[in-house]
Amino acid sequence: MAASRGAVVSGFDAAEALLEIARERVPGGDFRTADLEAMPFGDAVFDVVTGFNAFQFAGDPVRALSEARRVTRPGAGSWS
Repeated sequence: MAASRGAVVSGFDAAEALLEIARERVPGGDFRTADLEAMPFGDAVFDVVTGFNAFQFAGDPVRALSEARRVTRPGAGSWS
């Protein structure tokens, strides 16, 4: 939905099969295999970070949320 509204979409998952679905749905997206506690993106690169049914399953939820904050630009939104 975000891509259809003009957003540049990036994402990651530990499951390659789910990433393949994402790549099919959003061919221009940047999708990577990774873990919530070590997000594969630089500091302060996103305006919005979302987690769909994700953060509660992290081995270390505090670390995962810290990573979400790290990759979000200051003053931007971060929700799960």
